[in-house]
Amino acid sequence: MFVGSVLMFMNNLGIVLTDYNSVYFMWFSAIMEAILITIVIYFYVEWSLAFVVVVVESRWGFVALIRSSYLVKGMRSVSLLVMLYFGVCGVLLVGMCSENFYRSWAFGPLVFITMLGSVFLMIFMLRITAANTVLYNYCKALHGELALEVAEGFVQEYMNLPVDVGW
Repeated sequence: MFVGSVLMFMNNLGIVLTDYNSVYFMWFSAIMEAILITIVIYFYVEWSLAFVVVVVESRWGFVALIRSSYLVKGMRSVSLLVMLYFGVCGVLLVGMCSENFYRSWAFGPLVFITMLGSVFLMIFMLRITAANTVLYNYCKALHGELALEVAEGFVQEYMNLPVDVGW
């Protein structure tokens, strides 16, 4: 009753509040959410190799982001599939090990499941790092940079063996 009278008083003063239950507002929110999710996915795909570039090439800031964008060129679909695969699997793993999933259980098994889920999540994050590193090497090979480094950098470390060794 009090809230209704306050809203009527504010409308009489000319202050119009947004009706959050309006169909128009919900459609506007859904469209804006879809646009923002698309933008976030685009930038994640473009910059998915930035972490690897920082570690391997010791480039920081915008230089690492630009280098990642250059390397991903031609492999955006693979980067998107890696992101979607690990994203869906990560959400399922976290959801299955969350407290809400096992709310009816006693306290003891809940702690054990949470600890086990943390171990699996750590292993999962290591796999994400490995997948991004493999994608980085594949993208470098696609751009013709990997073979040159291998040919120039490791020549001194290999020992040539004679072909005609008799056993």
